[in-house]
Amino acid sequence: MDTTMDRLEQKVWNECVHRLAAADDATVERWQRDHLAVYREHYHVQPLPARYDVLVAQALAEWDRTEARLLERLGLTAATFDARFQAIRQGLVAQDPAALRVGMAFGHIAYGVVRNLSIVNCFACFLPRAVPDRRNELATLGRRIAAVFYLELMGKALEWGGEGKADALARIDAAWRYAGELMAK
Repeated sequence: MDTTMDRLEQKVWNECVHRLAAADDATVERWQRDHLAVYREHYHVQPLPARYDVLVAQALAEWDRTEARLLERLGLTAATFDARFQAIRQGLVAQDPAALRVGMAFGHIAYGVVRNLSIVNCFACFLPRAVPDRRNELATLGRRIAAVFYLELMGKALEWGGEGKADALARIDAAWRYAGELMAK
């Protein structure tokens, strides 16, 4: 399936995002352990050319429709979702059974809403830097996209076992935290 969000992700990766080489083995090892450091240090992001403004608007409209359907199914507003996600995330870290049950339920509802980690990376970490005059707005949106995908993976990990999901959850968590940093700038 080729969505507008997918097309924008391809343009951002192809035209804006450049990976920087690690200076030494210690940096490589740190990047393997610290996913947040990867977002901060491993990528150089150039501005997205203005010729993609319409594509950005279309992709954001696509997400707005998708998000509205998800929030309706969850029975939440965007602000309530953000607050509930933070509580669920903290509950996962603390292994709180009540938070884990809510996280699993939300994860089932969120299943398939965000296509993959590449979409999370694009919208949470790169697009806000590629369109700096809309950084806060795009980081807020990207952070919510990361939260939705986090819930899906968390639900899968809780239901089917988390051995293979721990690294993916750590990467998504880092993207969510990085988008929060971008919002603060």
